[in-house]
Amino acid sequence: GHWLAAVTGSNFAPRALHLIEVSSQRIVQSLPLGDSFVGVAFSTDGSRLYVGGGQDQNLKRFRLVDKSFVEDAPIPLKGAPSGLALSGDLALVALNQSHELAVVNLVDQSVQRIPVGSYPYTVVADKTRAWVSNWGGRKPGPNDKTDGVFPVVVDPRTGIPSTGTVSVIDLAARKVISEINTGLHPSAMALDSKAYMLYVANANSDSVSVIDTASNRVTATIDARITPKAPLGSAPNALALSQDGKTLYAANGADNSVAVIDLKKRQARG
Repeated sequence: GHWLAAVTGSNFAPRALHLIEVSSQRIVQSLPLGDSFVGVAFSTDGSRLYVGGGQDQNLKRFRLVDKSFVEDAPIPLKGAPSGLALSGDLALVALNQSHELAVVNLVDQSVQRIPVGSYPYTVVADKTRAWVSNWGGRKPGPNDKTDGVFPVVVDPRTGIPSTGTVSVIDLAARKVISEINTGLHPSAMALDSKAYMLYVANANSDSVSVIDTASNRVTATIDARITPKAPLGSAPNALALSQDGKTLYAANGADNSVAVIDLKKRQARG
């Protein structure tokens, strides 16, 4: 691709969208940005760019004009828009605080909401399905223990969230067709080029769930720590697949490391 896009927003950097030219590895444009949480996606042809608006409660839109991006009016979207993916003319946006997936028609800007698990974080998709990682896991049932405030199932002994799930959505039917149990606090996901295998980073379990998308089953769980004896707390929260699909890179946010995972052996090289 020609461009990389990065969003900054913290106590250490101003809130902005940065466009990086891949060939020169230079920031060639920076645009002021309101609030955002997570979620940046280019259209297939690279001419449009979308950013989850977080507490701005919108989907931010940018388009390429004469080698620079300009901002279009955002699409209002309540629920703390977070991670997102594109599928044809649809933007699929995790609404972190309303526990829904927003299906946004980018042609007429209509929005349909689909209930998913608790505190959805991000989305990946192909032409017919979408997968949503639910930070807080499955919705509590009548016999589940919660803290009485948040809709999250907790361990009655510790009060710690005790489930993590991925919701699978049929985009034609606009409904959840499966909910897959993963490790705790599922965050980033990576889908292989044929949409056969889905990899899910479990930040509070220091693991990666490997999901067969045909059966909607976890077929393996990979330790994401860079050494087997490392204490719990590596917190893998971002993933990237190599072009040949043989290597998975997991960023361990809590110990500033990247686990290089051999997917044939199902283990980290270091």
